[in-house]
Amino acid sequence: MHSFDPFGPIFSAPAILKFGDSDRYLKVVKRLGSGTRRRGIMFYGTIVWDPWLILAQIVCLQCLYYLTLGFFMVLLVGTRVSRMSLMYFFDFSMLVASTVTGWCAIVSFILSSLAGAVYLLYLIERSKKCLDFSATLYIIHLFISIIYGGWPSSITWWVVNVIGLALMSYLGERLCIRREMQEIPVRRLRSNV
Repeated sequence: MHSFDPFGPIFSAPAILKFGDSDRYLKVVKRLGSGTRRRGIMFYGTIVWDPWLILAQIVCLQCLYYLTLGFFMVLLVGTRVSRMSLMYFFDFSMLVASTVTGWCAIVSFILSSLAGAVYLLYLIERSKKCLDFSATLYIIHLFISIIYGGWPSSITWWVVNVIGLALMSYLGERLCIRREMQEIPVRRLRSNV
């Protein structure tokens, strides 16, 4: 009987996926274990629901988004105002299109959403999850904004945040799809002896 070699050319992960034998694919993933990411191999077939991982991804994404937003706010808005405060982050009345400072804040939010797309690529890695995590980020931002300054009644605030959500999720999906479409490198770890 033929012994199963997950690194052989016939039974490589792409070949298993091609022929549709999911049992062998699961054996490959179990045999490779958690070290597959360190070797650059990303298997997307077996997903285990891990709420702590999801929570950690949400917290990391939210923190990176606010760090990036703070960086752009300091660069663009900080040069125009005498004192920076959280009002520029969470108060809807600061996002106005009638002043140069308001436009700087708007550009900061848009640039932060573009950076968020790159964060999705490295933190989330799945194109199917980009919209979920982007929407979660902006819903949390909405709740914080409501707590900080009340219900956002400015149409500019809604337009900027919807555009930011759309940019972040779309570009994040495109970047993740590009990565998912790359070939999975399968290297021989054993020699033919």
